[in-house]
Amino acid sequence: MRRLFWLVAATFPVAVVSALTWFGVFVFVNAYLIRGLGWTNAAYTVAILTMSVAMFFWYPFCTELSARLGRRWTVALTSTASGLAYAILPFSDRFWPIQTAMALLGAGTAGYLVGWTPFVAEAGGDRPGRAMVLATLVLNLVGMVSLIAGGLFMDTVNYRAAFLTLSAVCIACAVAFLAVSRRFEAVIQAENAASGLPQTPLGAVSIRGLQRQDVAELVRGPFLLVVLLGICAAPFAYQSSNALFPNLSRDVHGMDERTIAILVGMGRVPSGIALLLALQFIDRIRAVRLYAVGLVLDGLAILCIAHAPSAGTAGAA
Repeated sequence: MRRLFWLVAATFPVAVVSALTWFGVFVFVNAYLIRGLGWTNAAYTVAILTMSVAMFFWYPFCTELSARLGRRWTVALTSTASGLAYAILPFSDRFWPIQTAMALLGAGTAGYLVGWTPFVAEAGGDRPGRAMVLATLVLNLVGMVSLIAGGLFMDTVNYRAAFLTLSAVCIACAVAFLAVSRRFEAVIQAENAASGLPQTPLGAVSIRGLQRQDVAELVRGPFLLVVLLGICAAPFAYQSSNALFPNLSRDVHGMDERTIAILVGMGRVPSGIALLLALQFIDRIRAVRLYAVGLVLDGLAILCIAHAPSAGTAGAA
């Protein structure tokens, strides 16, 4: 239980940054660019594409950084980069500085996925699925609260104060994570020692350190196909629901920024329920089947959003 407690405690600050840099872009930055600066939906989409393209840099960069500095420092540095991005945003109305900030915002998400998620799986020991689901549950709950609380800031339309607050929160979370995750690592090593397990450091492997047999294991079997399908389908569902939903809600259904933030935040509730259910059996089933069911449900929900006759129906979908 100690390990699970410290897992939640260490995941919490990372989840705050990830929520503010991933979900926050679709709500806070969306409101700022379109309502605050008067950008068009097309220009906002370009900004989202900048963030997405930047991820192709952040993923391998974070992998190599984790191999050299360790995952703790990688997550802390990427969280700080997200804080810097939020500090840049409200002081410029020009295209390139804002695009630079958008590229930096991808760092927080990359730090979570590349730096923290593999560490969580390793820390889970013989039940990695349970640890992963628990960490994701924390991410969803924190994302819901962060979006709803941030929506109150957006309703004041004081974007400078809002973004500087988000910047300070990201940097504070980076500092808190360094302290708490260090304690988490100590608990893992102590429990491993008590169980007679080797005291091996929990660290990342450099991409350049991969062996031929490592690559062969990735290519053989259905793994590569599942990854490719997930890369194509899951981001499509995320971008469609999160990037387009705020604009649809504002332009078609006439919602204000506070309502949009609350709806996107409440969208984490069914995710949390699904994760609580999965927590009971994730290590005993083939998770790929659960993943496929989730993608099908994503597609059906997007269809419902597109054809929703009212704001309430779209929000429910």
